[in-house]
Amino acid sequence: MNDRIDLQRRVAGFVEEYSLEAPIQARVLDLISEIGESSKEILKATGYGREAFQKPKGWDDEFGNAFFSRMSRQQHRRKSGDSPGRSVGEVPRPVLGTGRYRIGVMR
Repeated sequence: MNDRIDLQRRVAGFVEEYSLEAPIQARVLDLISEIGESSKEILKATGYGREAFQKPKGWDDEFGNAFFSRMSRQQHRRKSGDSPGRSVGEVPRPVLGTGRYRIGVMR
């Protein structure tokens, strides 16, 4: 868990150092955009699901951009007060509970 907190702090420091703060709507749209770009790369790399995934050239950059965007979104939530300010390590707890419920329903 300390690694996640360290990553959050590093991203927060980078965002602050380079004045990259942005409103929540920009952060969410950036995250969706980055996920879309990663998804496109997966589709292209797998022939739209017909082949096994093999990491394409530039994948680490695409994945890193999506990750950075996600961490930036978390930083916005902590600074703006529009959330309880949980760390990224705490966020999955309620989601995992919902996932367990859905799995039980789907079986």
